[in-house]
Amino acid sequence: MHRATRSLFVAFVAIAVAACATPSPAPNTDPASGYDLKLDGDDVALRFTRDLTVPEFLQLAQQVTSSIYVYPRDIANAGPVRLTGSIRCPRSEFPTFVGTMLTTCGLQAESKGTGDRQYVEVQPAGKS
Repeated sequence: MHRATRSLFVAFVAIAVAACATPSPAPNTDPASGYDLKLDGDDVALRFTRDLTVPEFLQLAQQVTSSIYVYPRDIANAGPVRLTGSIRCPRSEFPTFVGTMLTTCGLQAESKGTGDRQYVEVQPAGKS
């Protein structure tokens, strides 16, 4: 009975360790994307390798925040979105960074809806 209990304990520990191990997502190093992004738990590290269009930037923002961004077609002509150097911040602060970057392009972002129906509306600054 002792041997069976020990084997069961070892199996339980192996399962618990596997469940606790969360692999870090692979960093984005595709040159075509225009940015290098590393997500490590709650830590975000970002560097642009070129200027991004607003839609490209919003796709990046959605990848980090899991928020849904909606915008009118003419927003695609705003920008470009520029980041000189790199930024490192907690994931919880990334939406503020997104809002700041959009402001530099003459845009504003406003959260709409609640719960699983929440989204972020992007439009020219000053429009409501």
